[in-house]
Amino acid sequence: KNALNPVHFNFLLSTFLTITSANHAFLISRKIRNLQ
Repeated sequence: KNALNPVHFNFLLSTFLTITSANHAFLISRKIRNLQ
């Protein structure tokens, strides 16, 4: 049995990308606020 089936992998990948992009948006907005 495959331990990491494609559906589970896709779910983990999309979750990781969502968290990463949200983190990037937070860092960028904080940087912009510091420049003002």
